[in-house]
Amino acid sequence: MKKLVIGDPKRDYAQEWRTWRKERGWTQEEMAPALGVSLATVKRIETRVSRPTITTREKMAALKKRYVEAAA
Repeated sequence: MKKLVIGDPKRDYAQEWRTWRKERGWTQEEMAPALGVSLATVKRIETRVSRPTITTREKMAALKKRYVEAAA
């Protein structure tokens, strides 16, 4: 049976999200509420236990957009 892959299979969401979070000096505990997900979700994504759902990826895109707009 083939495993269901969520999102772009070549994209390393764990590294991408961890790097983005650390560049802002955020902890996982700070990122979770800003993203609107549980701390467990952030930890599972960053440790590659699971991949983000489309809803979670949309939340991350919106968070990045708000962060860029606030910095402008």
